[in-house]
Amino acid sequence: MAKKETYNLAKGVAFRAIRAFVAGFLATAVTMSIGNISSWADLGTALGNILLSGVVGGISALIMGGDKYFRS
Repeated sequence: MAKKETYNLAKGVAFRAIRAFVAGFLATAVTMSIGNISSWADLGTALGNILLSGVVGGISALIMGGDKYFRS
């Protein structure tokens, strides 16, 4: 018979936050899609968009991780 593992809240919160970060990052990155980079100025803009996508993903991760923590 398989032994049932006890629920680890920290692990559940961490996994939820990681999933939310990836989802928020990808959704924002696709929306701001990195198009044609033909100059250094365009590259700077594209990198700024990627950074902004990471910030949005991080905010999503905090919200979803907090939700999991307080609802468990």
